[in-house]
Amino acid sequence: MEIQITTKNCRLDNRTRSYIQRKMGRITRMLPQISEFKIELDEEQTRSQADHFILKATLHTGTDVLYAEERAENLLTAADQAVKVLNQQIDHAKGKMEEKVRNRESIRLSQPKVSSPPREPLIRKRQQEAKPMTVEEAVNQLNLSGEEYLLFLGPDTKRVNLLRRFADGKFELVEPVPE
Repeated sequence: MEIQITTKNCRLDNRTRSYIQRKMGRITRMLPQISEFKIELDEEQTRSQADHFILKATLHTGTDVLYAEERAENLLTAADQAVKVLNQQIDHAKGKMEEKVRNRESIRLSQPKVSSPPREPLIRKRQQEAKPMTVEEAVNQLNLSGEEYLLFLGPDTKRVNLLRRFADGKFELVEPVPE
């Protein structure tokens, strides 16, 4: 991978060129699928000496374009700052690629759900002896047992009645009505 360096309004000595190539060469090792790597160096006359030199780096990969533009008082500092920005962008791009691969694999590996045959609803069966007793006796029996309900036979009708206790302590009596 060749790094194309172009200059505008400034001179580039061999020491600075080799420094920039060495710094940017590390990026090509981090991201081997780079198809094009351009660096543009420029010098502008600004009021602030800190923004005198501009380095623009553009990386083209198969899917992404990474770009960094940094201003500094010299080209070496601008190159260092641009490398930091490009490293952050590469880490972000790699994270996105890994996430896509991870999601794609999980979809491939997941098995289609086989619908199980419908089950009958689970009904708890409990047998309870229904003794004939009055409502007062049923309330006392329910208080002693700690249960929420009690089945008993009505003393007069000999039919099954239900006495239910609510959370607030009140009771409900359910008596069947003959048809």
